[in-house]
Amino acid sequence: MSLARFSVNNRVLVNMLMLVILLAGGIFAFTLVREFFPESRPNKVMIAAVYPGQQPEEVEKSVTIKVEEAVHDIEGIEKVDSTVSEGMSLTSLTLYNDVKDINVLLQEVKSEVDALTDLPDDVERVTVEKMEPRLPVISVALYGQGTEAELKRSVKALRDDLLLLPGVSDVQLSGIRDDEISIELKPLKLLEYDVTFDEVATAVRGVNLDVSSGQLKGDRLTVSVRMLGEERRGVDLQDIVIRSDPDGREVRLRDLATVSDGFIESDLESYFNGEPAAHCVVYKTPSQDAIQISRLVKAYVNGKRGADFDPFGFQQIANDPWYIKPVSTVGSGLSWLMTVISGRGDPRTIYEQSAAQPFEHQFQVALHTDLARFIEGRLDLMTRNGRAGLLLVLISLVLFLNWRVAIWVATGLLVSFLGTFTVLWALGETINLLSMFGLIIVLGIIVDDAIIIGENIFRHVEEGLPAKEAAIKGTDEVTWPVCVTVMTTIAAFAPLLFINGQIGDFMRVLPIVVLAALTVSLMEALVILPAHLAHIKTGPKITNLTGWRRVLRRLAEAPDRLMQGKLVDFYERLLRIALRWRYITLSLAFSTVVLSFGLIAGGIVELVFIQKMDSET
Repeated sequence: MSLARFSVNNRVLVNMLMLVILLAGGIFAFTLVREFFPESRPNKVMIAAVYPGQQPEEVEKSVTIKVEEAVHDIEGIEKVDSTVSEGMSLTSLTLYNDVKDINVLLQEVKSEVDALTDLPDDVERVTVEKMEPRLPVISVALYGQGTEAELKRSVKALRDDLLLLPGVSDVQLSGIRDDEISIELKPLKLLEYDVTFDEVATAVRGVNLDVSSGQLKGDRLTVSVRMLGEERRGVDLQDIVIRSDPDGREVRLRDLATVSDGFIESDLESYFNGEPAAHCVVYKTPSQDAIQISRLVKAYVNGKRGADFDPFGFQQIANDPWYIKPVSTVGSGLSWLMTVISGRGDPRTIYEQSAAQPFEHQFQVALHTDLARFIEGRLDLMTRNGRAGLLLVLISLVLFLNWRVAIWVATGLLVSFLGTFTVLWALGETINLLSMFGLIIVLGIIVDDAIIIGENIFRHVEEGLPAKEAAIKGTDEVTWPVCVTVMTTIAAFAPLLFINGQIGDFMRVLPIVVLAALTVSLMEALVILPAHLAHIKTGPKITNLTGWRRVLRRLAEAPDRLMQGKLVDFYERLLRIALRWRYITLSLAFSTVVLSFGLIAGGIVELVFIQKMDSET
């Protein structure tokens, strides 16, 4: 039994299949992760070593060279690069593209580094980890007049609140200095209690603190202390026991020094709108939606500030023209509904909860560096271009096909698109510029098979064959030519799937989209379309119609008259001229091909991987 006969004889099953594709694709189209470009993870391993207080030359000799020698012979490493600065060694291992499992190689590198026994004792830590690119989504600035301690305390509270938002898992602070406790040792007290500097340093290190070398300022020795464990204040350190005598007498830090809280010395200064500021930078992981994260952060901040917030554009609908309002309302409603269904968190709920608990500090809060805005803008541009292309395709279908066939071919276009979104979800891909570009590429291609099958079925109907038999015969006649046509296009894009390395990871979604759309389109044309065209009718002849029905029929047949009249006659004349002057025709075609290659070879048409885009900075 052919696919066409199965389709025609099982119309209920076919319609159920179409509804499942439409429903699933509609849900996934709104719930797929949205991002700017596909995230490609570089095949790199980073080795970082901290050797405090040492010059770059000493760090290189004592740490960097030993690390490089330890990992140099590991199979799979293509290149070793190192950067040395004061107190820091950073070694980057670039792996070959054919490395299958980076985690296995990572463990091997860790084993070799851990086996190093001749590193200096003062090397604090050596970390080995994969390079994990992080993408900042949006930043929140806290600024205004106040002490640095108050600003830091407030921005930490803000960070903790942001981490409670659904889907937000990585928030980093910037614009603030690390805490530091200053211990001013009194030399006379050290002499009085017969305590040395090393005894004080050992006691302080015993409570998980990092002690720097002392600096002599006047008659006092100032020691800087950085917290390595839990957060402490200077008052907590005053009771540290430096020494216990046999007679039970204890010498505490407060007996020897003045302890005060402060911040490490740094040239770092952060300002926003001309005032001191600290920032919370919200990052996304590959599985998180940048636009959704941005909406939730905006909902939280605007709620705290009491500002207006319209995440789904319901308020904007009031300003739309009357003929746009129904479409805008449906789009906004679906966006809200799919957000709730996906469990990503409702921005309006976050907004209402935040509005009930305003900020308690005196600082101002502002949003900036919103990457999601650029993602939405670019995706909106691609969507508008796609809509324009879709409109042109539909106009072409109506002009050059019978209107009944055109409707079902256009329906097949929708099935193909939504089926592609289902495939993207199943493969863990995202909606980004490349996937949208892939959909636009196949926009005019995926209707070709349906046009061929639909037109052939309608031809048999016009010749008097019953619609059911016409659907079966018309589909069977062109099944193999249609399959070959689709397969040639698939063969052109399939090699992109086998590009290795970071570029291959980046480009992978493009052939996936094209191949998925073409495959779903072929399935729709061979299985779903015949069932819908099995009940098509040619309608009564125009001579048997009167009044407005006759007028409507003439309007419906106007494209056919245009096609069969003007365009076919023009094409026939052009074809006769081309055949009469066939050598000139072939020469023109060959010259066009040579000119095309010449424009590329001569550099007139440049080859670039990604076209430069306009930026706001």
